[in-house]
Amino acid sequence: MKASLFSFFLLSILFVSFPGCESKNEERILPERKFSLPPTQQEPKQIVKQANLDPKVVQEIIVVIKENLDASNDEDINRVLATIHEDSPQLKSTKEGMQFVFSSYDLDFILEEVKVIELNGDDAKVYYVQFTTNRGGQQFAENRTAGFHFMKKSNGNWKIYKTEPVK
Repeated sequence: MKASLFSFFLLSILFVSFPGCESKNEERILPERKFSLPPTQQEPKQIVKQANLDPKVVQEIIVVIKENLDASNDEDINRVLATIHEDSPQLKSTKEGMQFVFSSYDLDFILEEVKVIELNGDDAKVYYVQFTTNRGGQQFAENRTAGFHFMKKSNGNWKIYKTEPVK
């Protein structure tokens, strides 16, 4: 399954660490995996959700975020870009980042948590946690990122305007 937002890509790229060059003949023992966000990327203590969110609008927004991930998992740049707002300040970097990531890695983007926390007319704020893992190919350090997607409507449809990591 291949899909994701460029925003997810940017966050994944920003928080990825690449292992050093180890000898291919050297046997390595990997420690038990315990994932946590880097110190500068810790989950907020409490996500306060706006009261009385319209469930229909919440579902419309979540569908866009899931489509972004599905498109990323499918390595379909056009589908990913269809989920990004045309006025996004991250549009160009998202496109360039996807081209690099799709040509260099075979990754799986997993949405672990998503919460629409604010709605204000044609704007929304969404908290998410994403896990990115390597399906093969070049070495890639699995990572978990958390952040906020800021959504805006475009021609009546929700789109990702920008993404910011949790600070």
